[in-house]
Amino acid sequence: MKSLGRRTLRQKVEIETEKYMKENYEELAYHAICGQAPVIMQEAEAAMLYALSLHGYGAKRLKDFHDWYCQIMNMPEIMGKTPKLLDVMHVMQERYGIDFDRVCPKFPTYEQFKESDG
Repeated sequence: MKSLGRRTLRQKVEIETEKYMKENYEELAYHAICGQAPVIMQEAEAAMLYALSLHGYGAKRLKDFHDWYCQIMNMPEIMGKTPKLLDVMHVMQERYGIDFDRVCPKFPTYEQFKESDG
């Protein structure tokens, strides 16, 4: 049996990888996003707690906020449905006029990310 050359092997791997990515894109994207969601939510909460501490919230109020935040994030199903954060955002926007579109975190470009060693 003849062995494949390095270039031929690389081309076959690239073709198979591209085929796999196309066939499994949605699942891969889901896992990429959901795998990072807990970290993103923790970082968002840390930013909120820090902002509240700058406005005079003490340890007790910050701890209470954290506990309430965890209760909402871990809310169980109610009548067979899990509350969606988009629904919560809509209620907060309607009831209190909170504009969530103002939340615009700054992320490095992919090139900047690569230069910083991830």
